[in-house]
Parts: sequence; C-alpha cells; structure tokens
Amino acid sequence: MFDSTGSIRLGNAWLRRSRYRVIGLVVGVSALGASNIRAQAQAQVNGPVAAFSFSEASGVTALDASSHGNDAELVNGPARTAGRFGGGVYLDGVADAVQLPMTESLAFSSAFTMEAWIAPAAFDYERSLWWTPATMVTVRAEGTIVPVAFLSSGQVGFVSNRPVPLNSWSHVAVTFDGSMLRLYINGVDAGSRAATGTLLPSLPEAGMLGGASAFAGTIDELRFYRRALSQAEVRLDSATSVDPEWPLEISARTPWPNAVGVVQAGVTTTFSRAVDASSITTSTFELVDSGNAVMPATVSYDAATRTATLSPTIALTPLSSYTARMAGGTPGVRDAQGAPLAATVAWTFRTAAAASAPSAAYSFSETGGAAAIDSSGNGNEALVDAARTAGRTGGGLQMDGVNDGVLLPMTESLAFTSAFTFEAWISPTAFGRERNLWWTPVAMLTLRAEGTVVPVALLSGGQVGFVSDGVLPLNTWSHVAMTYDGSWLRLFINGADAGSRAASGTLMIASPPEPGIVGGASAFAGTIDELRFYRRALSGAEISADMTLPVNPASTPLTVTAVTPAAQGVDPAHAIVSATFSRPAASASLTTATVQLLDSANHVVPAAVTYDAASRTVILTPTSPLAAACNYHARVAGGSGGVRAEDGGLLSADVQWSFVTAAVVPPPSGTAPRITWVSSNSGQSGQLVVINGTNLGEHKGTNAVTFNGKTASVVYWCSSWIVVFVPSGATTGPLVVKVDGKTSNAVTFTIPRRW
Repeated sequence: MFDSTGSIRLGNAWLRRSRYRVIGLVVGVSALGASNIRAQAQAQVNGPVAAFSFSEASGVTALDASSHGNDAELVNGPARTAGRFGGGVYLDGVADAVQLPMTESLAFSSAFTMEAWIAPAAFDYERSLWWTPATMVTVRAEGTIVPVAFLSSGQVGFVSNRPVPLNSWSHVAVTFDGSMLRLYINGVDAGSRAATGTLLPSLPEAGMLGGASAFAGTIDELRFYRRALSQAEVRLDSATSVDPEWPLEISARTPWPNAVGVVQAGVTTTFSRAVDASSITTSTFELVDSGNAVMPATVSYDAATRTATLSPTIALTPLSSYTARMAGGTPGVRDAQGAPLAATVAWTFRTAAAASAPSAAYSFSETGGAAAIDSSGNGNEALVDAARTAGRTGGGLQMDGVNDGVLLPMTESLAFTSAFTFEAWISPTAFGRERNLWWTPVAMLTLRAEGTVVPVALLSGGQVGFVSDGVLPLNTWSHVAMTYDGSWLRLFINGADAGSRAASGTLMIASPPEPGIVGGASAFAGTIDELRFYRRALSGAEISADMTLPVNPASTPLTVTAVTPAAQGVDPAHAIVSATFSRPAASASLTTATVQLLDSANHVVPAAVTYDAASRTVILTPTSPLAAACNYHARVAGGSGGVRAEDGGLLSADVQWSFVTAAVVPPPSGTAPRITWVSSNSGQSGQLVVINGTNLGEHKGTNAVTFNGKTASVVYWCSSWIVVFVPSGATTGPLVVKVDGKTSNAVTFTIPRRW
C-alpha cells in the first residue's frame, strides 16, 4: 500500500516474491570530448521529445539531441564524468540535479516513456530518480525501482520485481499507455499495473532528475517520449547512443560474459548503430572451444534490431567453456559508413549440464552463510534464509513456517517451459493449514492441513492440479517428487505413484518473471534436504535412484561457482584472477599447471597460485604487471590431470573466462579513495569480499577496510583491488576504505541474521 509520501511498503520483500538477485555487468567506457551536434542516432521512427547524451565537455547546459529544443540545466554542480556511451553526469545525492524545461512537448497527459542508463552510487533510503507533479520514479533502500503515476482514475505504483546493482550500469524505462504502467530493467519486464485515465493536470512545473536528498550516481542516455514504447523499442534504445558521433561498439550480447549454465545454443551481439551486413561473416564472428577450435556455425544479421546471431551447427558440449569473438579493425566488422569496430571483442561463457542431469542440486551442507551452493555446475546459487541443521544426508535447512525460505535464482537453466522435475527430502514439523513447499508463478507444490500434497501447474492447456492419494507423516523424512512431461502431471512420494492428471501445453509465461521460492512467508515448516530440479520429467525408476544418491557423493564432479575479474577495465598492474569451487578443492591439485593466465597470443603469463580453503577460492597473482588494454583469458584445468576436490571428485572439463585490461591512469595526488564495485553487498563474517576502485593506495599504516566500523582482515591490497574477509562481529552498515586519512564513498553491506 502507499503511505502519505507515495512510497510503497513491503515487508520481507524477497519472501513476498518481490525481488531477486542479479549479477550486473560493469561496462567501462571513455569520456567523450565536446560535441554540440544536435542530430541524433535515433532508434525509433517516432522519436523522443527530449534526448540527452550529456557528452558536452563542460558548462551547465545539457543539450537536447531531439528536434524539440528541450535543453536541460545542470543545477548545483553535477560533475561531468564517463557515461554508458561517451559522457554522463554524476549526481551527488545531496542537491545535484538535472532540471528539465517547462515546455508543451514535455507536458505528458495520456502516454509517456522515460528511460535512462543509471549507475547508482548509494541506496540507504528511498531516493527520487525522476520527479514531476504527476509522475515519479524512485530508487528504494534495497535497490528496487518504484514507478508512480497520479491519474484521473487514482494513484498507481508498484515495486520492481528485482533491484538494480550498485556501481553498475542498468537501463531503466517506465512507460504509460493509458491502460498500463510498466517498468523495464535492462529491457526485461520488471513489473506492471493496470492504470487508466490521464495524468492529473497540475501547475506548470518542470520535471527534475535528482534533487535534494535524491538519486546519487551517474546518469546517461536520458530520453523522453510522448508515447509508450514497446519492450522491443526499449531494448533497441538501450543499445543506441544518443550521440551520433559515438564510435561503433557492441552494446549488448548473449550469453553474458563469464555466464555459466548457458542452455541457449546461439550467440548474439547487438551494435550501437547499423552495421554493413556484408561484414558479418563466419570469419568476423566466430565461436571457439577451450582448445581454440572454431565451432561450425552459420551467422546472420537482423538490420531492424542491429543484431548479429551465430548459430552453431553442432551441439555444444555440456559444462564446457566457449569463447565468442567479433573481429574489429580493418578486416573486421564495420558500420554502414565503413567505420570499423575499434578492436576485437571476445568473451567467454560456459554451457549448462546436459538435460539428463539436474539443472540445480542443493545438498545444504555448507557450514554457514546465506548461500546454497548448486552442485549441478550450472551456477544456480540460491539465497538461504533458514537455520542450518542435520539433514537427510549431511546438512539440511530447518524452516520455521513463518518466513524462512530459499530464494532460487532466475536463470535460463531454471526457466522451465515444456517439462520439469522437482524433488526433495522433507521432514514436516507442522501442517495446520495449507503451506507452500515450492512456489513459482506457474508451478507450485503445497502441503495441506491433513498432510496431503497438492501439485499445481498453470499451462497453456489450462490449470491442472490434484490432491495426493496418501499423507505425509510429521517429523519423519519423506521423499517428494513432482514431474511434468507435456502430457501428464505426476506426483511421487517415497518413489511410489501418489497421483497423476492428464495435462497439456507449456507452462504459462509469467509477467513479470519472478524467482522460485522454497518455503517463504507462512509456508513450509520443517527440514528440507537434497533438493533437485531437472528441465525434464524423471521416470519413477530415476526418482527412486535419486532417493539413494546424495547430491554430493565423492564421485560428483567439482564445479566452479564464481570467477573474477570482471570482463573489462581490469587494472593491468594489479590484476587478481580467482575461481571459487562448489566444495573444498585439494590444494595439491592447484598449481601453475592447472591454474593459468594466458595472453592474446596464448602464451602463459608467469604467476603465483595460492588457495584460500575458508572461501574455497584459488587466487592467481601475476608476477609482473599485465599489458594495458589487452585481452587475457584464465584457465582452470579439468579432467584426470586437472583440479580435484578433497573427496576425489574431478572438475570434469576446463573452465575458462576472459577479461580486458584497462589503460593505466596515475591517480592525482591527494585524491580520496573511491569504491566502484564490490563482489557482494551481503554476507556473513569470514566471507571473502573483493573490492575494486580507484586511489586505493596500499596496505600500510592506518589504511584499513571497515564494515560498519569493524576493521577487516586483508588478504590482498593494491591501488585498484582489495580482497578482505568480513570481520567477526560486523553488523549491517557502510563498507568504506580508508587511505592516508581519507575515507571513500560508502557501500551498504548487509549482514543477514544468524541462526
């Protein structure tokens, strides 16, 4: 509901299905020089009524690149800085603002679109991003986005289904078409509400970006339309620079750099402007495996979306690393005017496990923390808000039935359509009422008051569900499995058939998409263990086999669950390369032969390799600075001669990822440190946290990293990278870096409750 300020109140946000974690990609770009050109590289035929690139070299005027002359004023001294494309403006969150003019073309009534790239530097309380007397967009303390419209039919607003990350670029778009208020984050549906009527008339007052105690961070590529853009148009705008002079670049790509658990076979790149279709060939756009062998493929180019697609003609190997390359320079891709892509762009991803294997598998045997490690190799780490306890095999989770739960990630390998299997060992401690065991917008499994089990699926052929033939006992382990194969919805209890119904069609598409939850608000009470998901329907015999097979037997392959560094902008003098494993790795298997960094010529870079057992992370540190502005790729060896777990499980295949070093720019003397990225915004004491920034100095004297005043133990420290452990006794509050008496900007770090 709304309070008197127009804010929306929600408690236990993620358990009430209002958000999920996301991994943001930081795209580093250079500042663009002065440009007073008003022509715009328009993505839409029916163009914007105002469009700002913020690429002016100086001054307090932000030039409107549309034909409407809606120049804006920079108020209270916003800083010119690097933006998503070219220049941007940094608002300090205290008083800085972009003041829009009062003009007829910006006086919206029956429809509008507002969109911008934003990189928030702080949340900490609800902050206004865009304000007019009849519309507003705010960023809440947890990073969710709230669009609000004051209409003739009443006030309408909602909270986004996921947050935007700190210090990373996100594209935010709000549209109103007279019947629906919609929000898109990075071109993906993030929420909508029915909204009818027209915007309420008000006294003439110009709109504002930022303002008093408002948005803190960088804004770029700000556009306004007098109509509601479609989702496809929003996506195209997000890939298009307002400034037509900005050089050709790849502005979007799939899979994401360093993505894991990739199911899709195709690779796509979207360009910032139209390209010459004849320059998109199998020579300029290619996919190679970990052995640098080129995969047979076809390539195509869609001029309408400016997107090139590479489609392999053979199946990619499961749980294997591949690198996509788009050639730049003279022999590479060029735009419609003949200007080439400045340099070759390469990025690496890892395919998902085979469909026969689990899409996600959780043993819940971690010793603590808020993460449940996925043992499938698909990287589907889940967020835990429940007590650790003894499980059916090893560890398990005790859920209180009030608000404890497991928040599953929204990933390609867990986006079920035509088939799925859910299975887990559960020991209920209470029934009393109908309680959710597993919930998604289109499939759910509940326990009724008498202990029966109810599977439900929302399908294109209609909703299907039924009550189990038998009941579950209290305080006793039972294995529950739910399957759908496109024809039948089935339930198994302890491997035996407990009911089925004919069912047809595909699972409905949720709008907006929402993550799955195991447990949650007023849901399952009891212990859960050995949770598995498949993107196919298991047979009764396969379910019986899973009942006797622990998620993490010694024979289970070891997997890599996270890697660093980010794809671009890595400090060449102090690069840190790391890989985190799904369970403890055998330190003897982590050597300079099994963990390597290679340059663009495929030469091994001399380096030292160390292993941190507490965080299950191997760290490779080059013995000398890397070359600036160069491509590198890291490799962790798999197979019989590669890395293995302490229990003997092998890393089944090589894991590779790539990154690009930045140009070295010496910091100005006396400049305060600045945090630009952290590997995590939450965690328990003992968790490893990587910090990237500028002017971070070195580990000496009183220089320190503090979590709400508690000093952290340092693993590694250089001018742009710091690696620390969350200190014992830390509480939720600001994470800051202190160097030579100067304190950095604060990043809110959350310490979840312990049990």
